[in-house]
Amino acid sequence: MAKKKTKKEMPVIGGKFITNDELTSVKAAVEAVNRLQMQVGGIELQKHDLMHTMKMKTDVLEAVQKTLEEKYGDVSIDIVTGEMKDNAPDTKN
Repeated sequence: MAKKKTKKEMPVIGGKFITNDELTSVKAAVEAVNRLQMQVGGIELQKHDLMHTMKMKTDVLEAVQKTLEEKYGDVSIDIVTGEMKDNAPDTKN
């Protein structure tokens, strides 16, 4: 029967400890890094949601453009005034 492998434990160096101030500094640094990692993760989730929403809105815009093109043909539309201009190629050369 094979022996059960156990996790190696770090050797204790003569029962020595770092100072309380050093331990506090290490803990604070680790907590700061962990907090920042959580914030980055939250931002990435927001980015994903925004990208998804942007894709949906782009799909809606493309559908509206297609409908307008079917109705009015190849035109440019001023989105401020609604004025249409024909996109027909210039044949005056």
